[in-house]
Amino acid sequence: MTGWCCSRTARGWCWRPSATGCRGAFQVLRAALRRAVTLEDVELLGRVATASARINQRFLPKPKLEPLLELCRRNGGSGIQVAHSGTVAGLIFDPHRPGVDAAVQRCLAGIGEMGLTVTDQIGVEPAKAKVEITQMRVSG
Repeated sequence: MTGWCCSRTARGWCWRPSATGCRGAFQVLRAALRRAVTLEDVELLGRVATASARINQRFLPKPKLEPLLELCRRNGGSGIQVAHSGTVAGLIFDPHRPGVDAAVQRCLAGIGEMGLTVTDQIGVEPAKAKVEITQMRVSG
């Protein structure tokens, strides 16, 4: 495997290993990110962030990326984001999803069971989520 290739599926954009790689991969990701922000689509945002994190595994691997992603998905999360220049990772949740607080608590416990340290927890109250997304769109 020498790269990743992006393709459109019924559920949106999908990243998969490719023998030849894919030209313009990050242009596609940026376009999907713009769409996620414009539509306020947390699920698409999570898929974009996860795809980017998986691409980054080639350059700066996060040993527990897949277990973290599985924990996130098992608890209704939208995806995972990573620092491309360090060791930080974050789980992405839709603040409007019912039961999100309990899901986050289960993930915090699971992160501890993996032997990882939680350095911060950033929360968004559902009533404020639209404002925050709008601010992100303006500054991006």
